[in-house]
Amino acid sequence: MSASSSPVGPVPNMTTAASPCSSTSNRDDATVRERSRMHNLNYAFDRLRLVVPRANLADHQRLSKIATLRLAIHYIHALRSILLAGGGHIRPIRPIHGQVVSRAQQERPQKKSTHRRQQRTRNSR
Repeated sequence: MSASSSPVGPVPNMTTAASPCSSTSNRDDATVRERSRMHNLNYAFDRLRLVVPRANLADHQRLSKIATLRLAIHYIHALRSILLAGGGHIRPIRPIHGQVVSRAQQERPQKKSTHRRQQRTRNSR
């Protein structure tokens, strides 16, 4: 008989089998991570619902996730068409700390800080 079998059948490898306590802990950790992930996803959908125009919905009606995504895609295409029809140039956007921010939004904080420095300089005179 080999070392890994018995008269009844194979013997589980005791070095790799998780104890019931650690497997429960791992499951709890996974549940917490999943709950946090879903909370973040729902928060992102709520933020998206705030900026996408809702033409035919009452204020109390909430868009489903798929309806929100479809409406956002349609809205982005419409905005892009407006920009291109007006001869506007569409500048690419790049992510900052996991969020997509346009170049105009990236430039705003610099302008504000310059404006604040100018105000401080004037006030200190």
